[in-house]
Amino acid sequence: MYSCFELTFLNCLSQFNQSITSQTGAQQGEQELATKMLQIQSKRFYLDVKQNRRGRFIKVAEIGADGRRSQVYLALSTAAEFRDHLSTFSDYYASLGKYCISIR
Repeated sequence: MYSCFELTFLNCLSQFNQSITSQTGAQQGEQELATKMLQIQSKRFYLDVKQNRRGRFIKVAEIGADGRRSQVYLALSTAAEFRDHLSTFSDYYASLGKYCISIR
């Protein structure tokens, strides 16, 4: 069982892997290939597939309601493996039920 965010994120990764469109970007020789914005609860998530001289990558940016921004960069070549690990983790977390103890 996946959360709304996980399903949307996994769907976006699949879409990025299937079709990439070309657009020109300006940052450090980067080319923007695809982009998607997701509104989940009070946050916005931007999923961008870009390309530079080192290869293709995904940038995930989270913008909170208060304007705080967090970013993660992921090589496109590892996106499928990351998706698989996220799915495995989500399945495991769902199997714990609603009474889950966090261990640090």
